[in-house]
Parts: sequence; structure tokens; C-alpha cells
Amino acid sequence: MDTVHDFYWYWMCNITGIGNSKIRKLLQIYHTPKGVYQASDESLGTLDFLKAIDIYAIQESKKDSGLYEEFIHLGRKNISFVNADSVQYPDRLKRIYDYPYGLFFKGKMLENTKPSVAIVGARKCSLYGKKVAYEFAKAFAQMGIQVVSGMATGIDTAAHRGCLDGGGQTYAVLGSGVDVCYPAENIELYTNIEETGGIISEYPLKTQPSTWTFPLRNRIISGLADAVILVEAGKKSGSLITADQALEQNRDIYVIPGRITDAMSVGCNNLIKQGAQLILKPEDIWENPWIAQMKNDKIKDEKCQKNTQINTMSDNKKFQQKDTKDKKQLASPQDMLYSCFDLYPKSIDAIAKETGMDIAELNQQIVELMLMGRIEEVSKSCYVKVLT
Repeated sequence: MDTVHDFYWYWMCNITGIGNSKIRKLLQIYHTPKGVYQASDESLGTLDFLKAIDIYAIQESKKDSGLYEEFIHLGRKNISFVNADSVQYPDRLKRIYDYPYGLFFKGKMLENTKPSVAIVGARKCSLYGKKVAYEFAKAFAQMGIQVVSGMATGIDTAAHRGCLDGGGQTYAVLGSGVDVCYPAENIELYTNIEETGGIISEYPLKTQPSTWTFPLRNRIISGLADAVILVEAGKKSGSLITADQALEQNRDIYVIPGRITDAMSVGCNNLIKQGAQLILKPEDIWENPWIAQMKNDKIKDEKCQKNTQINTMSDNKKFQQKDTKDKKQLASPQDMLYSCFDLYPKSIDAIAKETGMDIAELNQQIVELMLMGRIEEVSKSCYVKVLT
């Protein structure tokens, strides 16, 4: 890690009043944060997008020795800072137009190779909305999908808790500094998220939430996700801002339909009228091409690893396995599941109905059968036996 290079990024992202738009313009002219730091007052004074107060803020920030001390000692607070040049910076976020040039985080940063879904919705939601957000997030966790939200009360909180209870990784994008838990009542949730996932913000430490910070942070929520799911939103809702930004970022939007008499369903139902996709069960998310591709890549990697393990097994162990298989015994659940497949394609829904298995367990068993080379996927979620 180049500490000096990283500090210039940290310095630039902490200048009072210099936001993303001005940073972008400064980098277009001076190319690097170090170039901005070394720019003379005369040179800065020729830039029409900088006001006198901006130039003064840049001058004062260079004199602030406390900023360097803060940067050096971030680790003592379990806080990390990643800049847009870093390999740790999220790939998905780098693909949006207005990506932040620096991110603060506690815990971990999202994994680029795992699928990611954002779940957002109303603060003042119904019990139905909370239940749906919780159950979807829990299922996604069990499916190996990361869940992103904003840690607000209502839908966001339910989504985070569902993912945690499902044993998954969830990430909260704040409209405050990462060292400011908002809302304060979510301090336990904040701590739990940090332990298994991450708390993320573009705002400097100690930044308090305000009416303008939340709409800006919403672009990060959608930018970190492969798809956005909206669960309950009124006619005028912050979640609709996230949906708009998701569209601009070329992200797929999925909507949980609501009752036409519910005020918190107006925003969702209007999106459906405008062409947003319905999602009725968590497994529908595999229809998303980005997420499906990641799933297939993971299966291929696991299959390759499994084949390598099999090829390196000793002959004795192989004979032992054959002897065990030849013994008369009751069929295992996996063998019973295998017997349900045929030489013509069967969908996962048909198999679920036939076996009565839980969908999460069924998915796991199907992956194992595929890794063993006993079945193969011939089309989306349709499988056949492999002749040996």
C-alpha cells in the first residue's frame, strides 16, 4: 500500500464543501489528488467552478495536521478508507457515472465475485412489508447472495436482519459518517452488520445525517447491487429515488406488488405500470442475467475443484467407496432426489412439488449432484440425468 498516495486521496475527499462534482472537475485538470494538492492558489483561482470559499477550504485543509493523524490512526477505530484507484474498490460501483472517489467502511467491503441485491422500501411500512423484506433477505443469504440496504427503520432494517439470520453478508450504506449510527436505535444492528458484513459511507467521519445526504447515498446502494428490489413505497418516497438511480445505472428493478388500497403500495404499483418487473419469490432473482452468470461461474469453479479432488483420490479409497455403495442399505435423501430426475428436462419447481423439499436444501442438493456429474442443467433451472 502506498500510504502517501492514499493520503492525498483521503485529503481530497475530506475538504469541506468540495463534493463529488468538483472533485471530478479538479481531477480532469490536475489528474491526481497529489496534483490538486500541489496546485497553486493562482491556478485554482482561474477555475470558474470554484468559489472563493472553496479555494479557502483547500488552503486550510493543507494546514490541517489533524487530518493526517486521523488517516494514520483509522485502524484504531476499526475504520478503513478505500479510494477509486484501489483494487479493493467495488467493481460494480466503479461502473456508475457519479461514483464516489473515496469510501469509508467498517467491517468488510462487498465481494466482487458474489451476487448482490439491494432491498429498499418505506420506513413506515406494514407488518406484511417487514415480513417480505425479512424472508427475501434471509433466503438470499442462504442462496449466497449479498444484501445491501440503508439501515433505515422499516424495510431496510428488516432486510438487514433477515440476511443476518440467514447467515449471510449484509452491507449498510449510511447517510452519515460510518462512525455515526443512524438511527441510534439501530446500534445493535449496526454492530451485528459490522461483524459479518460492512458499514459503508462516502461521507467524512463525524458527518451527521441530513436531508441532502440520504438521496446522494441512495446511488451507492443501487450502484453496489446487481438488482434492486422495492418493498413498499408511497407516492413520494426516498426509495423511488433509489429506483430512478438504479435505472440510470442500468440495474434491473424488481417490485413486490401491494394492495391497491394501501398508501405504501402506490409507489410500487406505479412502477409496475411503468414496466418494472414483478418478483413473487426469492428464487425469481436467478432470472437476472448478472446474478445467474455469477451462479453458473461459481458452480463451474466448484465442479472443477470437486473433479480435482476426485482425480487425486487414492485407488484404495475409490474401492472402499465402491464397496460401500454395493452394500444393501436404505437410499439416502440424495439418492432419492436423484431418482426423481429423468432423461427429459424437469424444472426445479416440478422437483420441489414432487419431493416436498425446502427450496434452499433442494438447491444445495442439486448443486452437489451437478458437481458429482450425475445431473446437468440443460436450460434455465431445468435438469436431466447424465448417462454414465
